[in-house]
Amino acid sequence: MWTVLKIIGISIGLFLIAMFGVGYYFASGMCANSVVTSATSPNGKWEVVVFERNCGATTGFSSQISLIEAGEELDDEAGNIYIAEGYPKDYTVNWKSDDSVKISGIKNYNFKKESQLNGVQFSYE
Repeated sequence: MWTVLKIIGISIGLFLIAMFGVGYYFASGMCANSVVTSATSPNGKWEVVVFERNCGATTGFSSQISLIEAGEELDDEAGNIYIAEGYPKDYTVNWKSDDSVKISGIKNYNFKKESQLNGVQFSYE
């Protein structure tokens, strides 16, 4: 009797683990980034990437900006310096020096707005 219950319990446990794994796999791949524009630093070390992030029907589009190493691909992750509601139109990125960037076109509804990352300073207007 206990052997049958153990087998049933192990089977249910394995089923739940498998379902959690499948759910995690599909949920983690729901977002997609579409690059709108980018600008490379004068010394060629960094790139500021403006992109649209879409995480499916349950969320709206968002404007996001990341600082990445020049030549690297943009990861499928949220922006590391700026996040705001809506489409990323009318944003401009101007490098003032190797470690200073001016970002224009900023919206009022922002969720993240970093002033520096990896030694690069960001100003907004």
